[in-house]
This record gives sequence, structure tokens and C-alpha cells, in this order.
Amino acid sequence: MQKQPPSLPRLIVIAVFTLSCFGLLTFLWLSFGGAVPLKPQGYEFHIRFPQATQLANQADVRISGVPIGKVETVTRSGSNTDALDVVINCAGGFGEIGPITLADSGRWWATLETNLKGTYLFIRHALPLLQKGDHPRIINFAGGGAFSPFPNYSAYACSKAAIVRLTECLAGELAPLNVRINAIAPGFVPTPMHQATLAAGEDRAGRMHYQRTHAIMRQGGPSMDHVINCVRMMILPALDELTGKTISSNFDPWETPVFKECLPDIVRSDLYTLRRINIVNLPDGRLRETLSRPWAEAPSR
Repeated sequence: MQKQPPSLPRLIVIAVFTLSCFGLLTFLWLSFGGAVPLKPQGYEFHIRFPQATQLANQADVRISGVPIGKVETVTRSGSNTDALDVVINCAGGFGEIGPITLADSGRWWATLETNLKGTYLFIRHALPLLQKGDHPRIINFAGGGAFSPFPNYSAYACSKAAIVRLTECLAGELAPLNVRINAIAPGFVPTPMHQATLAAGEDRAGRMHYQRTHAIMRQGGPSMDHVINCVRMMILPALDELTGKTISSNFDPWETPVFKECLPDIVRSDLYTLRRINIVNLPDGRLRETLSRPWAEAPSR
């Protein structure tokens, strides 16, 4: 019997078969929880944070900007919040920008989902906690287009007008629950939100608004501090009567003593609300006189 060394093809077959078996066995070992051979063991830290609302499982852990691991578990200690004093709805965005001939219908409707439905849902689910709070308040953010047309931003404008009307409707619904709700019109404050206008360009945003945005973002505009101070005023116990109103942080005299003195009259009036202008609301003049004449001359029934 003659013995011959295995040929190269046979050696290759044997090597492939051996590696395949090794790979299969390794896969089965790891699948059933086996430890990785020679793998360095990591460190496990338990850290307590007094506040960590943005911490989530699998979030990156970094030291000096260098990733060193992942968050494995988050355990909340103590009791959950059992009451709310104030809810502020300020999340939202321009969404779909452009004339109706160019707008994407899906993104247009998604803008209302974010701005309007988001506000509604937050209020709806926060109410049980608000009813347990001290002087509970809801502050909704209105915006451009709520009281006047905002061409090329129709989705945003419609959502903000709806938020104002939602505020007014809920003022009546929530009054028996002792929950006050108002809106604030912050005006143009240069924030990253307006980068959406610059990204959309003149064709979609409109030349005038695009150039105005570009100038304000470059040169600066009203400070957010003014808006914050207005919100602080609106949640004061001294303004318990105020509800169902939209206050402009830039144009209304909310900082003056006269505002508080006139508060009962403001609450009873249509001031700072979304209303149709009727003939009787027009100032004296030709237009009011001319349009009122047919009613004055109509025969009585």
C-alpha cells in the first residue's frame, strides 16, 4: 500500500471544512449565551442623577467627547410627578413652505398634525395633573398667520389660527375646572426655526419674507427674554381672571399697571381674541354709513 501526501485541492477542502465547523460551533456557542473567548471585560458603572429627562437606553456615554459605552438600563427612583401648575405648548415649526401649486399635500397636512394635534394631545393628557396643581395654567404659542394672511406658509398659518381658536374654546370648557388657558404671539424672534425659510429659498418662501428673514437672522432681532417675561406675567396668580386671550409680547401693554387695572374689562370684552369684524365694529365714516343704510331703510316686520 502506497501512501501519498494529500494534494493541494484536498488540503483546501479540509481547511474549508474545518473552518466551517469552527464557525458553526462558534455561532451556536454565542447564540446560546456563551462568552466571547479572549474578549476584554468592560466596566459597569451605576450613577445617580437628580434630573435626567433625556436619558434613554442605548444612549451613548462619552467622556470628553469620546464614546466609551452605552446606557444599558435606566431606573427611575422616587415618586412620579403627581401635579402640574403650568403647561407651555411651544413646540412646532413652519413645516411645508411654498404656494399651493408647489406644496406637498402630505407634508402640508403633517404640519397641522405637529402644530395643532400636538398641542391638543398635550393638553388632553396633562389635564388630570393640571387639576391637581396650584393656579393651573396652559400657555399656547400662536404665530404668524393666526390673525392675518401668511402667503406661502398656509399650513403653518392655519395651524396657528386653529391653536388660537382652540385656546378660546377650551377657556370655556376648562373654566369649571379652574384651569386658565391663554395664547401668546411671540413675534419674529431669531431662532433656528427660521433656517427653514432660508433653506426653502425665495421661490417657495416668497421674496419679501425670505429677504426679511435673512436680514433679521444676520443682524439680530427681538430677544427671547421679552417672550419669557410675557409668559411669566401670564402665569402670575394676580392674573387668575385672564383666560381665552392671545397676548402679543411685542405690541400689547402687558407690562404696564394699566393692564392689570383693566383686567376685568379685558376679560369681558372681545379684546385680544379672534373675531370677525362686523359693520358695527367699524369706526364712524363713509364705509360704515354706506353699508348700514340698507338695514336702516329696510321696512320693519
